[in-house]
Amino acid sequence: MGYGEMSAHGNPVLKPPNLDAFHRESARFTNFAVSPTCAPTRAALLTGKHEFKSSVTHAIRPMSSMDLEATTIAQLFQQKGFATGIFGKWHLGRDEEYGPWFRGFDETLTVKGDYQSSHFDPTLLKNREPTSFKGYRTDILFDEAMTFIEKNRDKPFFCYLPTYSPHSPLRVPEQYSRPYEGQEGVNATFSGMMANVDENVGRLIVKLRTLELDTSTLVIVMSDNGGTYGVDTWNAGMRGRKGSVWYGGTRAVSLWRCGSLFPAGDRG
Repeated sequence: MGYGEMSAHGNPVLKPPNLDAFHRESARFTNFAVSPTCAPTRAALLTGKHEFKSSVTHAIRPMSSMDLEATTIAQLFQQKGFATGIFGKWHLGRDEEYGPWFRGFDETLTVKGDYQSSHFDPTLLKNREPTSFKGYRTDILFDEAMTFIEKNRDKPFFCYLPTYSPHSPLRVPEQYSRPYEGQEGVNATFSGMMANVDENVGRLIVKLRTLELDTSTLVIVMSDNGGTYGVDTWNAGMRGRKGSVWYGGTRAVSLWRCGSLFPAGDRG
């Protein structure tokens, strides 16, 4: 997901209703920059320091393995009595000792090796145990995250929900890609993956509202690198894409919403 994957940012094709609504309601950091690839951004996000200081310099092994001495935000929250959970892509070390279960997360739902390909009926690592699921992986991650939130509704919680979509290999249930088929310059499957992510964001917001947590929970929506490459996508007219240091490879979505604590509007 790049900066340009929303009609709120000028996309002429993708019009994700839930992300666009969230954009209107959020504090928007319009000049927010991240690393050109995902693992370094994840390391910086979780540790609060430059990714190189946590030994993460790239998205491939061994440069994506986060220093075992690094302290994560999940560990700090855990020490303060928060329930902590990750539901999705870790990508900061495949070996057992590098896993999120040792980095401050009480509950973990990830893919062994962070392999991107298991979109349908995946076997996921649920609290380190291989567990078979039925359905589309993005839907499953959101379902499990919402179960975690509901279970911990009466205490502080930190829910980290890094999706595997949109990302190659491109796979999505047909009902999401069908509306984009035949449109010139549009990758229907990629667009359908974005539509599915948007639908799940909407489900999450409804869940928070139902649990009466909507205005007291800080919800952050962000992307971990610039616009994707290899498929036809709109990148807000910026030079470069994911993997490049140009603006189009490092400018990211950053939307923060928490009732009146973060009034809606651009923050630059």
